[in-house]
Amino acid sequence: MSHLRTTTRHWIGLAAACAILALGGAADARQSTLASPPTQAQILAQQQVQERVMATALSDQPIDAAQLALGRRLTKAITLDRGMASALDMLLASMRDQVLASLPANAPPTRKTLFIAALDEALAGLKADTMTKLETGYSRYFAASMTPATLAEVTRFYESPLGQKVAPGSPPLNEADTQAVGQYYMDHPTIMEGIAAMVGGAMVSQEIMKREQGSMAQTFKVRLCQALKARGAAPASCASAG
Repeated sequence: MSHLRTTTRHWIGLAAACAILALGGAADARQSTLASPPTQAQILAQQQVQERVMATALSDQPIDAAQLALGRRLTKAITLDRGMASALDMLLASMRDQVLASLPANAPPTRKTLFIAALDEALAGLKADTMTKLETGYSRYFAASMTPATLAEVTRFYESPLGQKVAPGSPPLNEADTQAVGQYYMDHPTIMEGIAAMVGGAMVSQEIMKREQGSMAQTFKVRLCQALKARGAAPASCASAG
């Protein structure tokens, strides 16, 4: 279980990198439409806004239910769930290999089989818990960072056939689609507010994983011990686990 502490910092990096890559299309779109770079005062003001929005997203502060529902729809439309799941799968596979490598070479085959099943169950549970927190964080961030009208417009766009063509992970646009997207942005100029907010949201996963770093090892231990107990194979070290 000590391996979890060793790899937690890599988890944070993977989560952040995945989010940044997932939002790369939005960043490119935003950059291509900017007439001139922002001033220092504008950058500072934007940073202050981002800090306030991030604090709201990662707190229990109530958010309008309709706004939050749109935030969830947008999170799904831009396929952040798939990106985050892929990043977590990479880390969990590494963790699994490290834990299995630490097993005694002479471990009885039957007990080893039980342990592997319990390990996989614990890792799956840890992934599900983390995915829920990440998806909630992004949904709250999007809901808090845009006006209702802007969030609704951005969500409609990314749920549309055209928006899906520029969603993260989609194939490169052909010339006709590129022109269609450009025309859409020209016809809906306020959508750039939403895209700017989405780019700022790339740090949500990193902030969430930082907060989880302290409790992640204990959560995994509890889940593993519960899975082992259910199979009648819990070691003495599980006695103190919740």
